[in-house]
Amino acid sequence: MGFESGAVSISLLATSEQAKGLFRKAFIFHGNPLMAYYTPEMSRNLAKKLLQETSTTTMEELLRLSSEKLKEASQKLMSDLSAPTCDGKLIPSDVYAAYKKGIAFGVEFLVGIASNKIYVYKSLVGNKKYENAVSGETDNFLKYLDNNYPDEAKAMNAYIEEQTRRTSALEAKKTVIEQAYILSTYQYAKKLVERGNKVHILYWDVKPLIENLGSGTVDVLAAFLGNNKAAQMYGNVLNQDIAKTLQNLFQKFISGKELKLFNNEIKGINAIDRKEAPQALIVSEKAFRCEQITDKLTEVNGLLKILEKYLPSW
Repeated sequence: MGFESGAVSISLLATSEQAKGLFRKAFIFHGNPLMAYYTPEMSRNLAKKLLQETSTTTMEELLRLSSEKLKEASQKLMSDLSAPTCDGKLIPSDVYAAYKKGIAFGVEFLVGIASNKIYVYKSLVGNKKYENAVSGETDNFLKYLDNNYPDEAKAMNAYIEEQTRRTSALEAKKTVIEQAYILSTYQYAKKLVERGNKVHILYWDVKPLIENLGSGTVDVLAAFLGNNKAAQMYGNVLNQDIAKTLQNLFQKFISGKELKLFNNEIKGINAIDRKEAPQALIVSEKAFRCEQITDKLTEVNGLLKILEKYLPSW
């Protein structure tokens, strides 16, 4: 089970020959292989940036820094942090080729996608740095598109300009980044299905399950296993009704039972017979339902085409 960088780690671990056969179920929440670094050189460059940001030169000096200093540095380098490296040894240099060969066949996946992922991102970088972080990440994305997919880049810029007139530049850029994340995770789930894996998709169409992000996987684990004390350590508040339903669902996933939710297991809604991907279990403010979610992920023109081009052979 993993959240964001933890989810990326699991999606990569599933392609490792050394880990083959060690696990049969994986819960990936807010993450996919697209968020990984592809070369050790990229990781080394990040290490240099961290040393520069913290005015340190050795690991010993880094270890002596306060947690606040490290947190401040991580927020400044947020767009570069929290990603493992495909080193060609533990993790294949071409993750998608490994998936295509069936390295993860037999692993059952539960993939979590949220419509409000950007609020998690905001809690990571902090309110003061949020606008600069969103603008910086959008600019990097557009630069990449200009160099690789010029037609899609034009469509993306047109969308941002139109939405800026309707709302604001920040809101438009936020939507682009948010949908890029969730659509790439959805495409990852679809590809897993095509490779023969059993996949379940959860789509959160409500306010953040955890109000204040603390420690990623720890928070999600606390929600799904009902450990309120662990969540409260980070100042988090769980929606108890939703959390209880998630706990029931997750326990069934772990134990290998059918992912059905009965009336006595959920509050205020009817029993649900979960369907496998590409349909998703949609969690909204007043109901749970199973249906396609593609229409919820394609608001931004060009994103779907970009991802289809990016993963043409997997």
